[in-house]
Amino acid sequence: MDQTIENKENEKEQVHESEEMPEILKKYHLDPWLFVSNWSRPNKRPQWPVWYWGLFQKLLHANTPLEELEADSVKLMCRELPRLFGLCYGPYPLMFVTDLGWGYIVPKKNFVSSSLPETQLIKIADESVHMPIRSIYKQIISNKKSLNQLISEPLKSAVLHFGDFFSFYRLPHPSGQPHLNVGTPFSKKMKINFENFEEDAIHPTRFVDILKRFLDSRSVTRFWGNYRARYKEQLPVWFDENSENGAIVPSVIPAGTVTRRAVHKLWLTSANAKEGIIGSDLKSMIQCSNGYSLVGADVDSQEQWIAALFGDSLHPSKRAGSTAFSAMLLAGNKAEKTDLHSVVAKTVGISRDHAKVLNYARLYGAGSKHAEQFLKTQGISDITSKKLTKKLFETTKGKASNYHRLSESGGKYFEEYLAYLHNQNIIIENTSKNNSYLFVDGCYFLPNVTFSSFTLNFAEWLFNYKKTNLNDKFASRYPIKLYNGGYESNTFNYLSLKSHQLYPETPVLKCRLSEALEPFPVTIKNGPEAYAFNTLYKRTIINWFVQSSAVDFLHMLLVCMRWLCTTYGIRVRFMISIHDEVRYMVADEDKYRCALALTLSNMYVRAAISESLGIRELPRSVAFFSQVDIDKVLRKEVTLDCETPGGEKVENGEALTIEQIIDKTGGSLEDLKIIKN
Repeated sequence: MDQTIENKENEKEQVHESEEMPEILKKYHLDPWLFVSNWSRPNKRPQWPVWYWGLFQKLLHANTPLEELEADSVKLMCRELPRLFGLCYGPYPLMFVTDLGWGYIVPKKNFVSSSLPETQLIKIADESVHMPIRSIYKQIISNKKSLNQLISEPLKSAVLHFGDFFSFYRLPHPSGQPHLNVGTPFSKKMKINFENFEEDAIHPTRFVDILKRFLDSRSVTRFWGNYRARYKEQLPVWFDENSENGAIVPSVIPAGTVTRRAVHKLWLTSANAKEGIIGSDLKSMIQCSNGYSLVGADVDSQEQWIAALFGDSLHPSKRAGSTAFSAMLLAGNKAEKTDLHSVVAKTVGISRDHAKVLNYARLYGAGSKHAEQFLKTQGISDITSKKLTKKLFETTKGKASNYHRLSESGGKYFEEYLAYLHNQNIIIENTSKNNSYLFVDGCYFLPNVTFSSFTLNFAEWLFNYKKTNLNDKFASRYPIKLYNGGYESNTFNYLSLKSHQLYPETPVLKCRLSEALEPFPVTIKNGPEAYAFNTLYKRTIINWFVQSSAVDFLHMLLVCMRWLCTTYGIRVRFMISIHDEVRYMVADEDKYRCALALTLSNMYVRAAISESLGIRELPRSVAFFSQVDIDKVLRKEVTLDCETPGGEKVENGEALTIEQIIDKTGGSLEDLKIIKN
């Protein structure tokens, strides 16, 4: 309630500033920002200029006394706000142009202020206005003297020219696309530094404190504004007349996406609690009944582990950790900088946080263009971002080439050819820089004959000694893109091969890909149309393999938990799963046995998945949960500060390792009380 009042006061203060700017308003035609605003007074509403009426959601609010204004009365994204606060990009004033969005005004060259005209008539969107040339130039000079940091990147081509003195440049779009417009500089994606404008490219030149409070109040209430309607849609069922004990009717869609992930617009999308953000502690308002506890855990690096296992399954040794990607996942350590994110960051020359974002995006099928755009949004130049992206993909995915798979008979001929070369003492160089062939999943793959002398030599040997044509020994006439020489090459080779299956299915539970993502009809599945279709939707299919296999993991975990809890009489009820997180409501007497059952289920499921991929071992580092949470409320961490709706502080829960769980239960799922009796 206090924060809502503060938010309301901030918005009143903002309107109040627009009402009490006498010095600026008297000379609005010379103001570097307000000269483009519509200062005419409509005949039907002559009290205020047109731009002032536009500040409000409803016209009647313009004449409402300040003390009666509501928080929702003011338009938070109207074009006048950047003008009122004198926003600049570096030293250059911001300006909005129809069809071009928000941009900034830059002098065409250095001028002597006294030689500049006070105004010049220019055209903006078919309207003529007097541009205050001298005051804009003076503002830019003043900004350059006061700013600690200027815009250092070279300016790109101007998209518009204003008379003889200024040019207009678009604000850089968060996506990195130069042709896209910025609709508002206050967008969340623009990532303005609310705490310290001086360190940010976009900053105000007047009423700075008011803008800070205004933006802070917006961030405080934004979450609740987005989720309030969803919260009110929840249907509770009360077990008593006082509405003190009840449950929320489940409305989760179990398989709401193509990857079979569950969907719910509130419980599966809301963020974790953040201090000072109204409503972000929504989940922690869910409490278990007296005499019960919530037991749950997050599956550690679930999708990364599955992807690494895919790569290990192609390795001839069929051992866990056979590939660099898998080894870093299993044995890497963030503190020692030996985990994947740290190694990639050091090798490529970017921060660990940037490497982490790009690693996950790449795992879900994102390509080099996405990586380039991401690096650009972090302030990295075009040339540097391209170099870093190239190095990133060569380090991780490896070098990509098109390969043809040999048929079974072609593979036998190829083994004869390798033996022939060995007898002739001819050394085959088969490295990432000079890749002669690949042996993946029991099959041989050769590069296109046009780009490989090795393939050409094999074709000649095949024709001379076996009297057959190489094209007749390919399993398919269409090539497959494979990778070599990177940390994750085996993983992406697995995904690339599986995406070209006739009927793609998950390797664990054999779940089929939706027919909407399969070439149709069946008669063309091996034709050019099928090849083009798979190429077009390859990213989606790769993402499906990883995420749908993670859903298999969840389903197996839930089934295993039900079996163990039923077998050993653990009084438990499945409560919710949030992708890689599960929570159960358990009788207090059984909470430690439930924690043991959960961590054992994790071990059984990981072992079953490994077995299904031909790997008959399970490293201890992934066999057990890093911790199992036992708590009274639904919160991300058991130590996070939390209060009940009544204002009472909730005590911290327990976060137990496998050793602590064994100590609590004696390593047995049996009810020790029953055994003693």
